[in-house]
Amino acid sequence: MLLHHGTDFRSAQDIRKYGINLSQGEWTADFGMGFYLATQKGVAKGRASQAGFRKRQRGAILTYELELEELTILKPGLSEWEDIVLGFRRWGQAFADKLPEHDCIMGPIADGKIAVMMEMLAANLITEADFRAGLKAKLPGLQIAIKTKRAIEALVFREECVL
Repeated sequence: MLLHHGTDFRSAQDIRKYGINLSQGEWTADFGMGFYLATQKGVAKGRASQAGFRKRQRGAILTYELELEELTILKPGLSEWEDIVLGFRRWGQAFADKLPEHDCIMGPIADGKIAVMMEMLAANLITEADFRAGLKAKLPGLQIAIKTKRAIEALVFREECVL
């Protein structure tokens, strides 16, 4: 499976030189701490552009092939996906222990409005039911969060594209 990671130029160079560091992520991302890749290059390009802009540099896309055969992949249905996104966004690392063991999680990409909705939920301006109703997936395309060293080893680098 061909996958793409969008980031800023310097971070891309660090990944190429030192390897993937799973501790560089955030526990409150859609699937918690991990190295995130997208099935669509356009999604990675958008993330690369944003990351580069925030750090006042160019963006970069790293393309990998993921060898799936030996990995345990959590592929939640839509309801479970909502639970996972809400769980990590709300409780971060504390939520991770509630999931079965897995090397990666694969699922839809949450709509960009999720951060605002999380703030509203935290401030009790909306209910959890309102949050779930507003949580929409960007389709088509999936994101995959690499969660283990084993999954990193299953990635084969293919190319780098500097924006």
